[in-house]
Amino acid sequence: MNDTGLGQRRLEPLGSAADRGARAAGSSAGALGSGDGVLGADGGALGSRQGTLTSNEGTLASNEVAGRIVYAILAGRIALGSPITERWILEQYGVSRTTAREVLQRLVTERYLERRPYRSASVRTFDEKEMRDSLDARLLIECEAARSCDRASPESIRRLQHAITSYCAALDENDTVRATTAHRELHTAIVALTGNSALTRIENELMLDSSLFIDVINAKRADSEKMRMEHVRLVGALLAGETELAERLVRGHLSMVTLAAEELG
Repeated sequence: MNDTGLGQRRLEPLGSAADRGARAAGSSAGALGSGDGVLGADGGALGSRQGTLTSNEGTLASNEVAGRIVYAILAGRIALGSPITERWILEQYGVSRTTAREVLQRLVTERYLERRPYRSASVRTFDEKEMRDSLDARLLIECEAARSCDRASPESIRRLQHAITSYCAALDENDTVRATTAHRELHTAIVALTGNSALTRIENELMLDSSLFIDVINAKRADSEKMRMEHVRLVGALLAGETELAERLVRGHLSMVTLAAEELG
């Protein structure tokens, strides 16, 4: 959708506007692609990039190792609560101490690991109440975003278009870590439609806190194409300024995630 159409969106019939919004979202996302989801069929976290670590490019190497560790967590090979140290990363993946430190810091920043005083970093754990609280808070904030989408600024609309493109591209490339980051940015961009910077910051924190259990849910359900389509349809309604439809889709999406979290718990 271009910026000049914002003032006319309410005059369009519900179906046609939403359909055009979904097509715009799908087009931005590269016609939806045909990726198999976040987890590679070969058991690798980064799809075709699952080759030898590139020692002369520290950033690529640390991303690769982080992806492998995340995949091992999601596959159950590394249990929740397990300690993860620089030494373990160094010995397990044959990388430098500097790279091992970068990997550890990234996984802490992305909330896959947590650090406690006088203890090594460990894989985060979570309980049913923590999951429920996070999803309930997201429901309140994202429904407000849906109700505000017909008043969104051109800048926030462009941010959302870019976010859905990045999210679908990460799914297509089977890049676990990148997909998690893109998913967080997508939902943060949805809340940014409100124009409220405080709500946007809170959503980003909620998405960070829920990253691990959302990834575990996605890995167990193995329905990434359904999740992709849900997000594309939601973004389409938001771009079309269809507030009622967007709110229904937000509630439906988070209801499904909540049910999956209860099954996980």
